[in-house]
Amino acid sequence: MKKSIITGKLRQLALLLCTVLMMSSCEEDYKLELPLAVTQNELKLGAGGGTTHVLVYSTGNWTATLKNPADASWASIEKASGKENGEFIFNYAINPGIQRKAVVVINSGNNTEEIDMVQSGYLTSAEVVLAKKTLAMPEWGSTVSLGMETNMGLALDRMTTAVTYTTDGETFEPAAEGENGWISDVSVNEDFITFTTAENTTSDTRIAKITVSVYDNVSRKTYSASCLVNQEAENGYFRFDNPDTPAEVESFAKDEVLPWTTNMEMFFDNTTVTVSYDEPGEEWISNITLEPDGLHASILESTYHGERHATITITYSGPQGTVTTTRKVVQAEPALEIAFADLRAKLTAAGTYAPERDFILARVISDPGNPNSETNPKPTWDTVDQSESTRTAYIQSLDGQYGFRVKLADGVDPNILPRYAMVKIALAGLTIEREDNPTRYTIRNMSASNILETTAGSESDITSKTKHINQLTDDDINTFVVLQDMEVAVPRGSWINLRGALVMKSELNSKGLAGKSQYDCGVRFFRDINGDHIPMLVKE
Repeated sequence: MKKSIITGKLRQLALLLCTVLMMSSCEEDYKLELPLAVTQNELKLGAGGGTTHVLVYSTGNWTATLKNPADASWASIEKASGKENGEFIFNYAINPGIQRKAVVVINSGNNTEEIDMVQSGYLTSAEVVLAKKTLAMPEWGSTVSLGMETNMGLALDRMTTAVTYTTDGETFEPAAEGENGWISDVSVNEDFITFTTAENTTSDTRIAKITVSVYDNVSRKTYSASCLVNQEAENGYFRFDNPDTPAEVESFAKDEVLPWTTNMEMFFDNTTVTVSYDEPGEEWISNITLEPDGLHASILESTYHGERHATITITYSGPQGTVTTTRKVVQAEPALEIAFADLRAKLTAAGTYAPERDFILARVISDPGNPNSETNPKPTWDTVDQSESTRTAYIQSLDGQYGFRVKLADGVDPNILPRYAMVKIALAGLTIEREDNPTRYTIRNMSASNILETTAGSESDITSKTKHINQLTDDDINTFVVLQDMEVAVPRGSWINLRGALVMKSELNSKGLAGKSQYDCGVRFFRDINGDHIPMLVKE
């Protein structure tokens, strides 16, 4: 019995010893198989900057270094070496730009591990926009600034520049090895880039491309913008279109562009503009700016009686010399207000007159769409064309002395002349017609483009004349007149149908049509206290 107990204990001891030896053997194998290890090969870091500790597992000595120090100026390493298991400290600055990555290399003997330290940024993407996509330059050697917009203003260190050149206008390559390109000293600022051009001593225009880039080394995406620089083989210039013919501008206020071609765009800030005027009075050219497409200016409305003239002089003076040019400008004679009486006086007898300019101010006294505006024609014996009344309106002078009948052009909305409104009417393109016996005046071919201004009014704005019938003259035609002491004569009772068939269809008249319109209006007679009467056409 004792022998059996002892044997069992020996067996347990042997098993325990075997287990210990196996565990010892496994641990030794692990150390041999993993001479260098890290917990992970990529770490995510916040945009705000900070410090992180990174564990290293090794059976020997190890070092930690930045793989590309020039691209990782925002990072540094503390405790960059150790023996066996340990850690290094990774320090990283705040990142105001887009995401970025630094690579830490761990070396131990012949073993290497890399850890990507990926830091997020306050921006999700970069924006880079150059003010110009193409730029013409004179032959001079000079240093210039080109405007730029970017959201990377707090991370300009992430922005790089490159200059490439072309001889065929399509393939752009860096300057050949050992040669210097003609663009140099490119630098990036928050709102612009600067660069220097060498003098062009060739006889041809030469072309280079300046590219500004931001590289996202995490997603391997590049954000960039480019500008083609065309350096011509001639001096600076401003060349206006048709320089020998003065630029004509209208008499009314407007913004004007005087077109030109120029290679002086990068020197606009150092260019002066002066204006001299031939006629006395106001300075009518203002707000002058120089743009690639031409000289932009504001033209003031003219009240001068006749054309007026000006000369614009553009001058650049710099270390390269002086560039100057002039542009003559003539402003048309202004459209002036003409009185109704003066406009009527253009016609001394029946006939027509076509004004070339000027305008009238008038008050509308008719009501758009009122069927009593005009007598409509009868194209056939039993029909009436009611469109004539629709396109007829009446206006009078603001003092109520004279009036015009207005005939709108075909298809024009009669509401362009609302009742009681004061309207400014351009006369160019219209026809003034005079008829005699009685003498009356009509403006024909009125369209919406002739209405320069409309000011709403009311009945109280109408200037009227109060008269008896025997006081009326031809000057009162087409004006608002109050006839005093009047009575209306109504034939055949208090009511008469104004529209009906005068000739009804019957056995005696086979051409009559029941219910068809055969006349446009009925006649009413008005009589005043003096016994004078006047007929009035009244529509249905």
